[in-house]
Amino acid sequence: MRIIKLAARAYASWNKFIESLFPEPPNPLEQKIYTLNPPKEPDLATMIQELKNTGHQDLVEKILSRPPKVLVGFLYDLSEPGELIYDTYGYTFQKAQECPNITVEDFSTDALTVNDIIAREKPDKIIIVTAKRRQRPPGIYTAQTTLQATQENPAEMLRASLEGSLDIDALLDALRVLAPGRIISIIEYEPPEDATQGLKEQLIQVINRILQEECQK
Repeated sequence: MRIIKLAARAYASWNKFIESLFPEPPNPLEQKIYTLNPPKEPDLATMIQELKNTGHQDLVEKILSRPPKVLVGFLYDLSEPGELIYDTYGYTFQKAQECPNITVEDFSTDALTVNDIIAREKPDKIIIVTAKRRQRPPGIYTAQTTLQATQENPAEMLRASLEGSLDIDALLDALRVLAPGRIISIIEYEPPEDATQGLKEQLIQVINRILQEECQK
């Protein structure tokens, strides 16, 4: 009898050892049900309410009242109109020191670098200031465009900017590839035929108005 018990115990131990080597596969039905019903993450409204309920009302208000980040980029070349844009860039850079939510950057570079600046700053609003001749009466023109994704060859869309063009159209073409969906506000200076009759005061007035509207100290 004792021998039978020892044999049974040995068999049970051996069987358990074998099972440990070949664990039972997970129930596919349970796995499927779990996959179809993943745990839900709380949405933003729920998280905000939880913060309020735990006494963090001030923190919630601070987060929700964060001023929008504004990125102002200046695009210029070595022409006389470009020199006016450069001077305005320096003026704006100094004035914007009073506005913690406004960043002023030099966009007179290739589109990849501009895109890196945008990715780094994570702005809520982008404004580009430049000079562009479009056969219009001399003046300051404003526009807004959404960078629509394009079906064109990406290499061709990037080419002009990467080859050194400092033209606003070349930059926007490249950003349609690099940052589709972005909304860009554009301020264009249409220079007069006589470059000595520049419109610096008008451009400065536009810049001051933007700073006044966007600056939140």
